[in-house]
Amino acid sequence: MNVSELFEVRTRQGQPRQIKHVVIQTESRALILRLPFGGVVWNWPRAVIVEDRGVVTRLPITDVTRLAVWALAFAGAIGAWAVRRRGRT
Repeated sequence: MNVSELFEVRTRQGQPRQIKHVVIQTESRALILRLPFGGVVWNWPRAVIVEDRGVVTRLPITDVTRLAVWALAFAGAIGAWAVRRRGRT
């Protein structure tokens, strides 16, 4: 099984919604991990695309939850490293 079969990243756009003269559409990204015994799919929002009278604006979304998860993982790794290093002395 090669890497391209294990990992896949998809960007998708949701159904456009029209409110009066404004069309709103969401955009998300998915990371797909396929393993022999199962898999994991992690979705996160990317942007909202707004079209108002022919003018298209892409408004990026900052996913605070994803940032917090990465910060906690990083802090845990640093903490484990510090505990292990302290145990050696």
